[in-house]
Amino acid sequence: MAVQVLRTYPSRRPRYPFAPDGERSVARGSSKAVERARTLIYIEDQYFWSVRIAKILSRALRRHPELRLLVVLPRTRIRMANFRVRRADWLRPARWAIVQHAGGERVGIFDVENEIGSPIYVHAKVCVIDDVWSAVGSDNLNRRS
Repeated sequence: MAVQVLRTYPSRRPRYPFAPDGERSVARGSSKAVERARTLIYIEDQYFWSVRIAKILSRALRRHPELRLLVVLPRTRIRMANFRVRRADWLRPARWAIVQHAGGERVGIFDVENEIGSPIYVHAKVCVIDDVWSAVGSDNLNRRS
């Protein structure tokens, strides 16, 4: 079994001596795995508002007509008291549309609720691709990771 440790460090000042320009192996590893996907990409994630991630997933769906994408996210939160919606909640549906346009019925985006219908907040960071590659950790589908 092969195991790889991926990480993210920002490019910052003062620089980290071990990663002076930052480190983005999480993004590189995830992108490479998605590009190689042929059958199924399963994602559980707290966020999904990165247009870059949406485009990477869309390209994979267009290249491989048998590929399916299943995503489990927390339900969009709207603050009803003052009608403010978090920026990520506005962006997320636009990112979904990019992916759904590319994959059509091969794309499923879901949230989770308990037996009385209350939403369960998804805080997981899991990705499984073709039963060949998996990632479990603290990286979300956003530009910082």
